[in-house]
Amino acid sequence: MKFFSFARAVRTPEKKRPYEVIADALQAWEDGDVARADQLFRGGIAAYQISEPDGVDFALGRYGAFLLDQNRPADAERVLEQAIDLKTDIPAIWSDYLSIPASRYDIDAFKRAVLKLDSRRTGGQAPEFLLSHARSADREGATAFAEELARWVIERCARVQDNEGRWAGIGDLGRILERSGRLEEAMKHWRAAFNEGSRDPETITRLSMHLERAKNYGAAAEVIREALTRRLPANTEEALQKRLARCEEKGEPAGKKPKRRAQIPAYSIRQDSARFEPLFQVRLKSSVADLTVVNNAVRCVLTSKEFSTLVDLDCRSGLEIHWVDNLPRFTHVLNAPDGRSIGICRTAAVGRGPTLLRFLSADGQLTTETSVPDATSEVALGPDLWYVGCRNGFLYGFGFEGRQRWAWETPGASQSTDNVYFRSCPYYVSSRGLFAVVASMGNIYAVSPTGRTLWHAAIPNEHQTKWNFTVPVPGAAPLQQPYKVFGLPTGAPRDQVKSAYRRLALATHPDRNPNNSEATANFRRIQEAYERILAGQGDSASAAGAGITISFELQGMGPTASFVTATGAGAVIGSSQGRVYTFDGTGSLRDARVLGDGTVRVALRSDGTLGATWCDNTLLFFRDGKVINAAESVAWPRDLAMWGEHVVLWQRDELTVFDLFGRALYALEFSKSIAGVAMHDDVLYCAAGALVAFRNRE
Repeated sequence: MKFFSFARAVRTPEKKRPYEVIADALQAWEDGDVARADQLFRGGIAAYQISEPDGVDFALGRYGAFLLDQNRPADAERVLEQAIDLKTDIPAIWSDYLSIPASRYDIDAFKRAVLKLDSRRTGGQAPEFLLSHARSADREGATAFAEELARWVIERCARVQDNEGRWAGIGDLGRILERSGRLEEAMKHWRAAFNEGSRDPETITRLSMHLERAKNYGAAAEVIREALTRRLPANTEEALQKRLARCEEKGEPAGKKPKRRAQIPAYSIRQDSARFEPLFQVRLKSSVADLTVVNNAVRCVLTSKEFSTLVDLDCRSGLEIHWVDNLPRFTHVLNAPDGRSIGICRTAAVGRGPTLLRFLSADGQLTTETSVPDATSEVALGPDLWYVGCRNGFLYGFGFEGRQRWAWETPGASQSTDNVYFRSCPYYVSSRGLFAVVASMGNIYAVSPTGRTLWHAAIPNEHQTKWNFTVPVPGAAPLQQPYKVFGLPTGAPRDQVKSAYRRLALATHPDRNPNNSEATANFRRIQEAYERILAGQGDSASAAGAGITISFELQGMGPTASFVTATGAGAVIGSSQGRVYTFDGTGSLRDARVLGDGTVRVALRSDGTLGATWCDNTLLFFRDGKVINAAESVAWPRDLAMWGEHVVLWQRDELTVFDLFGRALYALEFSKSIAGVAMHDDVLYCAAGALVAFRNRE
């Protein structure tokens, strides 16, 4: 096999990191400058191989995608194979690699490619991943290839006793047969799989649909009732509930007055609790793009392709209070407590065009329309103005009436790289009290309501140690030799530390040791040892006092902010290196927490203290600044927030309410993606297709 060599690739500017070179290549590709894009891709890959070899698979994957787009599949295959030989864990690379034999409808070559992938990674390729290529081929009319691939996936899953994968394959096989006019054969496959206990949505949906079309309403209803006991995806359950209502209505004796259909929930309860109850559900004419609580009303912004609608609903009943139609389109809206609003509407990608700003009065009427030159980042409410972050490098101050008062330039913005995605800019913006807090990469600025810089701070870089100091953690006791807590030698590799931490944290978890009065103390001891090691203090023979060691590195690329939240006393900042810092109102660092190695999300109480944090798939719960519990294997959240002393975490279409001891109290899955979440007193509001409210009965 001939491989590409990048040793003689184009020389890249020495000041640019490999990622920036690849970003430039992607920009050139988007601009249609094919020759320059090809040259930059090769230069970026060569730079990765020299200085950051762990990331070269990413660069190879992007170059492979570019080559496929240029109709160079043989070259793309060779490039992607280099990434696969590096045991890449990037799914897009696997998909692009398999798309090459799939595009030729060559089943033998496809199987060989799958086996090659299997040999390079643990666990083999997921059935759903392989079946996506069968579905694509079927849509393109390559029925024979699609059918053979689906049958091969079914056999492959049967060999390893993967029933879920086999049922998914049967669902897709039936759809392929149905499309080719072999409905009776498809129904036999679907019926057999359903009788085995299949939870495949395709199987259940198509089986019940064809039974309904055949006017066999009783059989369709029987299938649906059984299926609803099998915990299907919420969108499938909602569709089945609607079909069940139709079948029951049509199956009634002739002349009998039809029952009024009950409202079908836009969600499924995955974990119920007597503490919570549904309060109301309102289905609106368009999907909800944004929501907030204003003057004891739930204000929802509905969007269509051209227009927006603003509707206020009563907080307790969901009844309509106020409605404003035919507003210009918004993609996002922020509201002041009195109801005055600013609507954001992007017109282009970053660096490609302005963003429209539309200002609304308290009753939702459009008062002023203006714009900023580029895409917005974040917008925050000040004492009597809006702070508008813009990717052109400026923070703008706009009065509530829509007049621009000033423009503050992020230091270094005018000297930034020509790639707009790396320009210094107010990427995160937050405000509470008398100033806004702005984050640009690893730099933090406080900006006054008049556009003046109040202070500047930098996020410490802890990954390359130069010198240390210790920030106290209130109430914590000194801990000697943290590696010994995990039974590891001093300086053990980070992956061994993480493995030991997860094992011991699970073993000492207070929920697993309800009768052990020392469980909470043991759990905290494990957590403190983990934080000490991650902070670089693990090899200390002793500690001068309890605390987190921070190591400054004054050169090179440092960490970036992952969130910024202004508090009445200063700001709380998350870093891409798994840390949370508290700065006071003068920009001085007052506290630091070590949570892991990756991006951090947090839920803060109203007083600015930590309620919960997420990092490295672990959710930690805090009280009085101390970790009191943890939940493992929590996937990346879209956001999390405090609801009284409960933690609300939501992902794409799932929402969970935890108590501070890490127990999941209430869990919901919605039939559509969650567009927004708001909390007011004892009620939680979710916009996900419909507006749904839940009440805490405690």
